[in-house]
Amino acid sequence: MPIYEFECKDCGKTFDHLAPSMQSTNQKALCPQCQSKNTIRKVSVFAVANAQVSGAAMPGGAGGGGCCCGAGGCGSHN
Repeated sequence: MPIYEFECKDCGKTFDHLAPSMQSTNQKALCPQCQSKNTIRKVSVFAVANAQVSGAAMPGGAGGGGCCCGAGGCGSHN
């Protein structure tokens, strides 16, 4: 079941809504704060969890070479 982010146009509350089916994705979600159906689905951003730490997040700014392995560690840049 997909989770969508909605914004209420009446009170401004942003909330998540679990759609019970793909057909219900075009339906309006009921605002949990003011009970209004005057809501819009927002474009949501998502994150992908990964066991590896990217070069940008490493202490000291190491890595980040831009190739498939980050800093050229695959040997393709020797």
